[in-house]
Amino acid sequence: NLINVELIDFSQLSNTSLPYGSFSNDGVGMEKLKRMVLPSRLNTINHYAFNNCINLSEVVFPETLVTIRQYTFSGCSSLKVVSLPSNVRTIDSYAFYNSGIVSINIPQNVSVISQSTFKGCLSLTSVVFDGSVRSIGTDAFNGSGLKSISIPSGVTIIGSNAFYDCKSLVSVSIPNSVYSIGGAAFAYCTALTSIEIPSAVTVIDNNLIRGCTSLTTFTIPAQITRIDYNALMDCSGMKVLICNATTPPQLVSDPFMGINKETCILKVPSESVDIYKATTQWQTFVNIEAK
Repeated sequence: NLINVELIDFSQLSNTSLPYGSFSNDGVGMEKLKRMVLPSRLNTINHYAFNNCINLSEVVFPETLVTIRQYTFSGCSSLKVVSLPSNVRTIDSYAFYNSGIVSINIPQNVSVISQSTFKGCLSLTSVVFDGSVRSIGTDAFNGSGLKSISIPSGVTIIGSNAFYDCKSLVSVSIPNSVYSIGGAAFAYCTALTSIEIPSAVTVIDNNLIRGCTSLTTFTIPAQITRIDYNALMDCSGMKVLICNATTPPQLVSDPFMGINKETCILKVPSESVDIYKATTQWQTFVNIEAK
């Protein structure tokens, strides 16, 4: 309730943690707080500590920091630049939800990008992964302002809705270490022009690239056995669909609804052209030819 405080310097304190909601009262943050210097021995910032501190623009972190809990900086719309110390290991869900960050480096010891960590960060255009990230959680970057993303080698799982509605996202690089991509992970990325499914993925999950209207070409890898409902729905700009699978993958409902099947060319292995033409749902493509 110290509504006029603009600067807090705790650098001389020996606290190892900041308590729950330290600078936020029932979701209302300290309105005029602009700069925060954290204690020099701090290792944990607890839940909601700076939630909705809307004018907070600078936080000085100690090198001892290890853990950032849920909703710590959520709603901090003036917080543009975050320099996390190398010792940080855990960034919990919603930690930067709806904040104003523009760029961030993920420290080398962080192995999980948690659920909704950067959801709604409309100004976030750059993420650099410094080390050992192994999974990207549900809604992790949902609705963010990313323009491109190079997912680091070593990531095995991309959660559902992870990059949902990233309207500025043009290109995605996914390493071969990824074996699971959740439903709607890249849905409604309307600027997306380039994405490749890694060889370890065997199922194209529901709504995966639904509404990606700028995609003109998409390749279905040879190992895909099933394409779930609405996976490519409303990819209205699709001109060429390449399916490398010799045996036509199982289609759940019509995953291609919204693609113009009279003009979009389906290219398949030469020995499988007749099979695709005789297979229910695949045969709805007017132009099926050898790739």
